[in-house]
Amino acid sequence: MQGSPRWISTEQERAIAGVPHFRNSAEGNTSAERMIGHYVAWYVDPLLAFGAQADWFHVLDAGTGYGWLSFALALRTAWHITAIDRDERRLRATRAIADILGLSDRIDFAPASVGRLPFKEQEFDVTFCIEVLEHVHAARAAAACDLARVTRDLLTVTTPNRHFPVIGHDTALPFCHMLPIPLRDRYAARFNRQRRQESNLFWSAHELHVCLSDFERVSRFLNFPNYRAYRRANSAESGQANPLSVPIGVRAKRVFYGVARLAGKYSDFILPNLASTYRRRNVGH
Repeated sequence: MQGSPRWISTEQERAIAGVPHFRNSAEGNTSAERMIGHYVAWYVDPLLAFGAQADWFHVLDAGTGYGWLSFALALRTAWHITAIDRDERRLRATRAIADILGLSDRIDFAPASVGRLPFKEQEFDVTFCIEVLEHVHAARAAAACDLARVTRDLLTVTTPNRHFPVIGHDTALPFCHMLPIPLRDRYAARFNRQRRQESNLFWSAHELHVCLSDFERVSRFLNFPNYRAYRRANSAESGQANPLSVPIGVRAKRVFYGVARLAGKYSDFILPNLASTYRRRNVGH
């Protein structure tokens, strides 16, 4: 991201690119520096804008993947992070990346799944669950309740909005995700997108709010405190391109998001992602 600090060295980035499992994954050609910078701008800094509490110490990254959010948290803050993932092979690769970055003493890794979190009530001051809930098929409501159970203060969740007509996270075919799975398969096959049809089960804003009834949504646009903060992060990542050179689809998205911001804290009902930050009601600091 233009004008951003460099988070890791070029030597570390080269070493990360060679980590087994990661190098052969769909993310294997991804720049670790860029990914960490993205997670700082889109998740860590927005969280800090809600007012970092002096007694925040322990953060949960539920569904860490290759650990980009955990690394961003460890490099940007002094907090201790617990990172979980149900894929133990991927988790071993994530540990190896943490070793390369010198962050192993700041991050605890554990094989675990959302819905069966092996932690005490309100054990974590802050919890993140980024693009995970749509992959939970059994006991879906219990998964969201589990996140709430272990969180003392702030909870950031992102997952595609079931009521949005097109979900790029999946096939990107209009209304495909709203169909029964056998019909999804046929629809995806008709447009040669079978490999992108992952049978994800998406959430609505209302379902998520019901499961998190002990929490209040405090973000007013996605997981950001407001639309201006979102635009600032988006502009920093995309650069200051000539508006006339921006693809028409991107310009249309900007117009739509600009209109959606008028809904304020209820904008999650109409945006393609339910990205939100919640605070436990009556939390004691």
